[in-house]
Amino acid sequence: MKAFVMSLMLVPALLVAQDPRPIPLDEAVRMARRNAPAAVQARNAIRSNSAAVRTRYAAFLPTLSFGAGVSKQDGTRFVPDFNQVVSTDQPWRGSHRFNSSLEVFDGGRRYFELRRAQADVDAAEATEVSQSFNVALQVKQQYYGVLAAREQRAAAQKQLEQAEQQLRASTARVQAGAATRSDSLRSSIQVGNARLAILTAENALATANATLSRLVGSTTIVTAVADDTSEVSVIRTSEEELISLAEAGPTVNQAQALSPPPGRGLALPRHPTCQHSPPAWDGDTPPPTRASASRVTRSIATSRRASASTSRSSMDSVASSRSSRRASLRTMRLRASATRGSLPDS
Repeated sequence: MKAFVMSLMLVPALLVAQDPRPIPLDEAVRMARRNAPAAVQARNAIRSNSAAVRTRYAAFLPTLSFGAGVSKQDGTRFVPDFNQVVSTDQPWRGSHRFNSSLEVFDGGRRYFELRRAQADVDAAEATEVSQSFNVALQVKQQYYGVLAAREQRAAAQKQLEQAEQQLRASTARVQAGAATRSDSLRSSIQVGNARLAILTAENALATANATLSRLVGSTTIVTAVADDTSEVSVIRTSEEELISLAEAGPTVNQAQALSPPPGRGLALPRHPTCQHSPPAWDGDTPPPTRASASRVTRSIATSRRASASTSRSSMDSVASSRSSRRASLRTMRLRASATRGSLPDS
């Protein structure tokens, strides 16, 4: 048992001590899109909503049910009059049944549920595209972060070499009497700081490699390829083209799929107007009092206020959804304009 616990404690050390496996940027993005939890969740949402669409289509079909059964009864019975036991065996009995039902009219409920399921699929596809680009952005940032940490380590090593040379020169000047001992002490401090900078850079590089491995979903430690520094391509588009691309982006598509179309509100059930007519007085029963009529009037007013509150709440949700779609569109336009303004002139 102790050996097993010690082996588990040595696993993190072995993982850190192993040499990272270099992977190119394209492979890192491809692995992240395949293994990232957000991307997997978005793909599962598409499959789930597609299954919901098939279920809504199946609601238009009739339902069929079959059944069958068979039974047989055996036994005996004692007859006191004849003082004997009589067999009561029954022959085999079988039964079968077949049921079919079809909902002819539902007020358009199945059709609107189908439309909603299709809109959910569109929203899930837009979310999947957005998650794919977000995952690629995170991987690329971390990939270049690994390259930056590697450059910092190289710079720290150069700093250590320079500090060691300065220390040797200071020691030689002190021995020759051309400098004081404080100069050599300052050079020793610079050497220590340079070694500390190397340790810090190596720690940052190990952390960056571990973060990159987590993002790509690798079971082993991976790192960036040293010569994988591709040039950034310049976008040769106009501002109008950027705005049109932004309006067709996944964020706007998702907001449009989740909101109702313009000019169409949410259909609310109509409640018939409550009317109360006092019962006819036949002379035997006492006539209705003013208190009972007042209670009926208050009940009708309360019902009307509740219906009006439900209508206002539904209209507010529709307006909020449309406002979210307009805000997403404005945000995409502003980002496109800012991106166009930051690009160098060709």
